[in-house]
Amino acid sequence: MSRSTTQLADLFFLSLLILALGAGAPVFAQDSCQETQEPEAVAVADEEPSAVTDEEPSAVTDEETVAVTDEETVAVTDEETVAVTDEETATVTDEESSVETSPIPFDWIEFANREAGTLNTLTIKEIEYRFRWCPAGEFMMGSPTYEEGRNNDEQQHKVRLTNGFWIMETEVTQEMWESVMDDNPSFFKDPHFPVERVSWHDCQKFIMRLNAEGHPPFGLVFALPTEAQWEYACRAGTTSAFSFGDTIDGAQSNVMGFYPKDAPKTERDLGQTSDVKKYPPNPWGLYDMHGNVWEWCHDRYGSFKFDEDVVLADPEGAFLGEKRVLRGGAWNYGAESSRSAAREARHPESIWHCLSLRCVLVPLKK
Repeated sequence: MSRSTTQLADLFFLSLLILALGAGAPVFAQDSCQETQEPEAVAVADEEPSAVTDEEPSAVTDEETVAVTDEETVAVTDEETVAVTDEETATVTDEESSVETSPIPFDWIEFANREAGTLNTLTIKEIEYRFRWCPAGEFMMGSPTYEEGRNNDEQQHKVRLTNGFWIMETEVTQEMWESVMDDNPSFFKDPHFPVERVSWHDCQKFIMRLNAEGHPPFGLVFALPTEAQWEYACRAGTTSAFSFGDTIDGAQSNVMGFYPKDAPKTERDLGQTSDVKKYPPNPWGLYDMHGNVWEWCHDRYGSFKFDEDVVLADPEGAFLGEKRVLRGGAWNYGAESSRSAAREARHPESIWHCLSLRCVLVPLKK
């Protein structure tokens, strides 16, 4: 082989080598590119998501959420809720509590300087009921041993009434009774005469109906007076046998006979019931507290057996006993039976043409 032929062969092989090296470069470049992309992908995975996960969500969770929890929620809790609790609730509490503790209308509520005998009225079924105020106070209940005509069950003792009360100016009239009960059991018929021939139980039904129909002023209820309330109202601050002195006859009340026995008789007996305002009232404006008809009281009948130095607060009679107390005397009883301290008792089923009632208005017991 000649020298030129040898040189051509060398050039041929050199060209093949160059072509081979040139064809392999893209392969190595692709591999390098993949190796370059992998760190970038890792960078994205390690940096970008991490930034979102570790920084942004964390910021929302730890800062914004906490901010909402600590600021907005606390603001609602501490400001709005407390505002409702301290202002609105407190307002409701103060207003409602004041209503509960003083539910009675001003005209009827008890207050210290209300004068005894103050008049107040209710209209029930178009009929006027007139009441007189009896303030809280103390008095000697019963009669002294020297009082003529007294009975052994009138032992004197001191009583304290801790609450004032309203008592009807007159007995319950026939028109009052009939308007509520739809009947008139009275023997002596007249709309302005006291209802009679009513038992103690009948009286309770009358009172229950008045209360059930919502006639009392709010916070008060109708009731029969206790015996102590009745005598306190009858005496009206006096200590004599009657609220107008120590003598009585037909000129002062509807009673049979006169008192005392040696007193002159100026008027004849009527022999029946009479208009509830026929005779003068006592010092507190109450009519017929002496005579006309006996009046049922709330109490069971029992004797007064108390030490004279003991003060009884708001007594309500005997705990046991079949009979109920009657007070005031009547048109067919002797004058001595209408004394302020005189007492009578009958079974609660008793019906007679001299048995009647007078109501009081007292605070509703809680």
